[in-house]
Amino acid sequence: MFTLRLILIAITTGCASLDQRSYGDIIFDNSFNSQNKFILQTCLTNSEDNLYLSNLSFLSLSENINSIGLEFNSKISMTIDYKSDLEDEKTTFRTDLESETNYISSNMAATQQQEIVEEMLLKFCNYLSNTRPND
Repeated sequence: MFTLRLILIAITTGCASLDQRSYGDIIFDNSFNSQNKFILQTCLTNSEDNLYLSNLSFLSLSENINSIGLEFNSKISMTIDYKSDLEDEKTTFRTDLESETNYISSNMAATQQQEIVEEMLLKFCNYLSNTRPND
C-alpha cells in the first residue's frame, strides 16, 4: 500500500512539473494554477480555434486602510497573453477591478481574492467570445 501511494505521488509530481499542458483546444503555460485552468476551460469550451494562453499575472494595489486596520480598498489588475490559430501575433488582454472592501482576516481575504480572480477570468472569456466569430 505504501509503495502504491509513493508511485502515485511520483507520477503526480512528474506530471505537475511540465511547463505546458493541453486541454483540448486550449494550451496553458505554467503561470496558470489548476483552478484558473478549470474556469477558463469551462467558459471557453465552445471555442473553435486553438488558443495558447500564457503569462497570467495579477497585481494588487491597496489604499485607504481604515483606522481599525481591518478593511481596505484595493485595485487589482490582471494581464494575460493569448494567441490563436487565427492571429499571427500574441495579444495582451488587461482588465482592472476595484474592490471597495477587502478584509485582512485570512479566511475572508482568501475567499474574496478567489472571487475577484474568477470574475476577472470570466471577463477575459467574455472578451474572447465577443471578439471572435462563432462557427
